[in-house]
Amino acid sequence: MGKKIGIITIQSLNFGNRLQNYALQEILKILGFDVYTLRRYNEVSSLKKRILSKIKGCLQYCIHSKIVKFKDFNRNIRFSKYSVGANKFPAGISKEFDYFVTGSDQVWNPYFESVGGCDLLCFAENTQRISYAASFGIADFPEDKVKYWGSELNRFKAISVREEEGKAIVEKISNKSAQIVLDPTLLLDGAKWEEIEVQPKFVPDKPYIFVYALKEKNKAFKNYLSRLSKKYTIVDILQRNKFGISPKLGPGEFVYLIHHAEYVLTDSFHATVFSIIFKKNVHTFARTGMDMSSRIKSLAKLVGLKNNFDNDKTFYFNPSVDTEIVQDNLSNNREQSISFLKQAFK
Repeated sequence: MGKKIGIITIQSLNFGNRLQNYALQEILKILGFDVYTLRRYNEVSSLKKRILSKIKGCLQYCIHSKIVKFKDFNRNIRFSKYSVGANKFPAGISKEFDYFVTGSDQVWNPYFESVGGCDLLCFAENTQRISYAASFGIADFPEDKVKYWGSELNRFKAISVREEEGKAIVEKISNKSAQIVLDPTLLLDGAKWEEIEVQPKFVPDKPYIFVYALKEKNKAFKNYLSRLSKKYTIVDILQRNKFGISPKLGPGEFVYLIHHAEYVLTDSFHATVFSIIFKKNVHTFARTGMDMSSRIKSLAKLVGLKNNFDNDKTFYFNPSVDTEIVQDNLSNNREQSISFLKQAFK
């Protein structure tokens, strides 16, 4: 068995988060490493809060089938016996692994309450600290956190980030350089992703549009959806029915629905990623109330589609036109991203 690596990442009921965790695990396994993901727990300040949190979790598990589906998907991930909190880690844990890797996803968003010293691998030796496709999720880093974060980043053996803004932040607040790499979900091809697909019970028997909007749909989103709805069935996985219930899906169902869709309309980074992987027509609209343009712009540049934006800042991918250039760019960037991992873990 190869060197032992511990993955530190955000863990939540979020499709992209679970899928990127799985992807990083799988690519590291392919490279010959012994890979574990350290479990995360929320730090609560009192015994009463901990007990209430446990009760709430049990009730949610019993009544919320989405949680069950995520738990089912997590069986694809090899979890360590060790757990960490944002700023709490088991004593001596650095001796149990050869390396630790933080990423991907917004593990370095300084405004997330769940992000802390564990995401900066404070418990590890300098030679053990690696980041892969870490994202800050912001363009401007808060001044009051620069000293601490800069000091911790200086202790990393190797740093890679997902976006150009992240590279700029790292190189501004620390003395380290950062390499831009592919999100780990893009390191695996469609055939590998088909292995973890799960067909939902409600899949239409005719061509459908997959809709996934994390925030309120903007005007361009609504207009495009209205036009396509005249021709196709709409599968909007966050739309609630008359009883106020939305479809309960896990990451496997999420991948399946994108793979078999005719079109994808979204404001999600990872829905865009899987549309590209499966060569689906996709329109990614600007997210209402949150500027996620840096993520989509960086992705577009990495796959050779930096000019594929409408006047309303909507990104688009047309597989009948764009596939060749995307495959060429993906192939090159996969090589560079995997090369980063090989060098980092030497």
